[in-house]
Amino acid sequence: MKKFLIYAAFAALLVPFVSCNNKVDYGGNSGSTAKIEKAKYADQAKKITVKSGTAADQGYQQIELTDGGRYIITRSTQETKADDFTVVITGTYTVQNNVYVLDGFGSIEFGSNGSFTIKLEGGTTVTGAGEEEPKLPSSDFANAIAHTWKIDKVDLSVNADGKNIGFVKDGCNLEQIGNELLDQAKKLGVNVNVNVDKLKGYNVTSVSFTTSSTFIVEFSGAEPFKANVSGVSGFNFKYKLEIGTSNEILNAEADCKFEPQTEKTAWLTVKVNSDDFNGRVIFMMTIIDK
Repeated sequence: MKKFLIYAAFAALLVPFVSCNNKVDYGGNSGSTAKIEKAKYADQAKKITVKSGTAADQGYQQIELTDGGRYIITRSTQETKADDFTVVITGTYTVQNNVYVLDGFGSIEFGSNGSFTIKLEGGTTVTGAGEEEPKLPSSDFANAIAHTWKIDKVDLSVNADGKNIGFVKDGCNLEQIGNELLDQAKKLGVNVNVNVDKLKGYNVTSVSFTTSSTFIVEFSGAEPFKANVSGVSGFNFKYKLEIGTSNEILNAEADCKFEPQTEKTAWLTVKVNSDDFNGRVIFMMTIIDK
């Protein structure tokens, strides 16, 4: 049985829309000249790796305030800080008099020498110190991609056993995409396998990129997945998943291409390759910053 459906379904996690076709290619509108301005909180955005203090003692690992107005708090739920017990807490934030107000969490104020104070909604205060991670060099790419996005459509195109499967679906519900892949494969007589039950709840609500090289996908019924962006060259880059429940879909890394289409929309193309198949997924995305 083929693994290509599994990886294709994951690719559907990451990409915008081009007209549906059965030809497998890298996709994208290379002729686009649209420019997307940097996000509202680009200058306040930061990623802090926690090094010491009561925050470190309580399992806080990273605190990130994204360019698009979301917070990402990575925290271990046990003393050993094992990956299996790492949780990712997300939400929206605003900045008031240099204090970051995190909706549903509390507030964070940063001091000198990497120090910070967290005031939780329940009244508890947590202090610590950390190291700010470097940001991507200022560029049209960094300004354009570092936003929070909604996926409007997914265009999937893969090849297995010399046969092409391609379709477009609204939104980005991995369970629906998995079912569609199975249906299309059955019609073509291609023997593939995907456990759709494991995709329940994986309905993408937002995708965020940051100038601190973070890529995060949030779902309506499952825990977020967090990846690191590297190898930026022009509007091309790579990602590698670093936090998220291990499964066939998300245990992956890929080459990607980001292409602004208008001042508020873009395509994200993920190229998929393995010994069994090759293909790509394209998402049409719209900015939904806070």
